[in-house]
Amino acid sequence: MSSNREWPTTEAEIQVLQAVQSTVGSRPGALAAARGLSHFGEHAFGWAVIGGVGALVDRPRRRRWAGVAVGAVGAHAASIVVKRVVRRPRPVDPTVQVNVSTPSRLSFPSSHATSTTAAAVLLGRLTG
Repeated sequence: MSSNREWPTTEAEIQVLQAVQSTVGSRPGALAAARGLSHFGEHAFGWAVIGGVGALVDRPRRRRWAGVAVGAVGAHAASIVVKRVVRRPRPVDPTVQVNVSTPSRLSFPSSHATSTTAAAVLLGRLTG
């Protein structure tokens, strides 16, 4: 079931985005670091790589490392399904710079945050 309701961008959202970009985002290297982290998290790729490498080098816990990869990718896939149901567009404002490409114009839930949370929980259980 798809929702057709409107999700207006609030002034508070724009103010938060502007504040981040004018403070932390304006520091040397911040944009490059943010882009790198964005690429790392895209489609849970970085977490899948970490799980795969862990499975290769830590044979006694191979299945658990593989579980990190599968869990992160699965969480990412689930977020895409929810995103398509919720259909909340990304905030848009001419004063806010978008410095990375995005696979869709939908923003909620964040697939990066969802896969990263899954990876953090699974890695925490694995590594303590």
